[in-house]
Amino acid sequence: MLRGVNDSDIRQPILELRDCTGCRRLIVLFDWFTVLAQIANFLILMWLLKRFLYKPVLDAIDAREKRIADLLNDTQQHEQQVEQQQKALTDKNAAFATERSELLEQAKAEAESVKQQMLDTASNEVAEQRQQWLAGLQKEQQNLERDISQRTQHEVFHVARKALQDLSGIELGAQITQVFIKQLLQLSPTQREQFAVNAAADSGQSEFIIRSAMPLSEASQKALQQAVKETFSVEPSLRFEVDDSLVSGIDMTAGGHKFSWNIDHYLSGLEGSIASLVDSKGEASV
Repeated sequence: MLRGVNDSDIRQPILELRDCTGCRRLIVLFDWFTVLAQIANFLILMWLLKRFLYKPVLDAIDAREKRIADLLNDTQQHEQQVEQQQKALTDKNAAFATERSELLEQAKAEAESVKQQMLDTASNEVAEQRQQWLAGLQKEQQNLERDISQRTQHEVFHVARKALQDLSGIELGAQITQVFIKQLLQLSPTQREQFAVNAAADSGQSEFIIRSAMPLSEASQKALQQAVKETFSVEPSLRFEVDDSLVSGIDMTAGGHKFSWNIDHYLSGLEGSIASLVDSKGEASV
């Protein structure tokens, strides 16, 4: 170790082998200055290594470890954020799928409801139109039947009136006169008084106008004059006229007041009754 060193003090023998009486001893000699110097050199070397070599290396290692730790921490946080975002995206997709399914079901239900409503509305409209068409058809049929019935009865009564006019003669005129006189004598006292007052209201004298479908015979005229005199207790002034519109009857007017009897009244009453019956049946069927 000390080979090549020129220092004579250092190169002094360290080990001396001395002969003892009856033994050999190994003696180690220490140079305490050298030892202390070596220790000091070692400590200085250690401090220098620590100060200029180990500390920068350790600081670099610590910084590198810190960067690695920070990078790992950032990576872990980033992974957590990615996982959170992925979970949020998964939840959103699931919610969207659920909402989409619900919306589809709701849309299907609404479409089915609208479809059913449209079908019901169309069915009701068709039924209503059919009912209206049937009602209109039935009404037209009833109107046609009513028109036919009214025309038939009108023609029947027209023919009846025509036949009575054609059959009117002296004997029928005398019979009609007798019936008229009978009806005249059956007037109540109030009706007789009112008729007499109306007859004398305009001219001051009792004037009566008697109309018939055919000319009356002299006997019939005298009978009528006597009947008017007895009924109203006056000396009447009679004027006889012929009215073709009358059907086998006699009309008597005085001062706007009228008393009449003719077969046309019966025919008109019968015609009205039949018309009312036809109308009531038509309304009942509606």
